[in-house]
Amino acid sequence: MPWVAILIPIFVLQIVLATIVIFFLLKTLDRNLTEMGIIRLENWPFERKIIKASNVEVLTSKNLKPLVKARIQQAVAKHFGGIPVTFTISRDVMGGIVVKINEEVLDCSMRNRLIEGGLIKGKINPYA
Repeated sequence: MPWVAILIPIFVLQIVLATIVIFFLLKTLDRNLTEMGIIRLENWPFERKIIKASNVEVLTSKNLKPLVKARIQQAVAKHFGGIPVTFTISRDVMGGIVVKINEEVLDCSMRNRLIEGGLIKGKINPYA
């Protein structure tokens, strides 16, 4: 039975280390999805689909840094001029961003990626 006293702390340490690694992977994935969403928003061909935007809402899983908000507002201004952008925190996003312009949805959320990959069940673009 002395081997049990050795194995239990090793097992607990493995769980703690795995949790830390998963946390940092998810944090990095969230940052990458947000960056990808901003790049897609900057290059999105909205002019073909939306003539005049009246409402822009950005859904995120957490509060964005002012620099990130400024980049999003610049991308919206590039396409539509100076219309206001509303930033909303939603737990459903899980990471990344979802941009809603009128009825058009640009979904770069972790939730959408998990659904597309078949890892969770749900409706793609439930924000539309």
